[in-house]
Amino acid sequence: YIWYSLMQILNSCVSTVVFEYSVELTYPIPEAISGTVMMFLPCVMATIIVISSASVLGNDPSPSEALTAIAICVGVSAISGLVSLLLTEMLRRVDLEEKVPILAEDKEEPTSP
Repeated sequence: YIWYSLMQILNSCVSTVVFEYSVELTYPIPEAISGTVMMFLPCVMATIIVISSASVLGNDPSPSEALTAIAICVGVSAISGLVSLLLTEMLRRVDLEEKVPILAEDKEEPTSP
């Protein structure tokens, strides 16, 4: 329970940054869709890990079976970490804002007559 609590604290700290970053990366797509995908994919992965760990552990797990289940979780985390290092971001909204010319009257302050 201690590890689960620690993971939830760390997850809540990181999740807001991840959601904002995902919105930036998927700019033309509405926030509701990118947020839904960000919630759906981890749930699918968690379900797969729980089912595979339960099949490895069985009803009366031995220490070696428990270590195998932990190794599966660590392996999936390592693979996802390596894949995330290979990705490059495309900040479409930032690129679009840099390409759009700013009107001259927006830069000037209004003058009083």
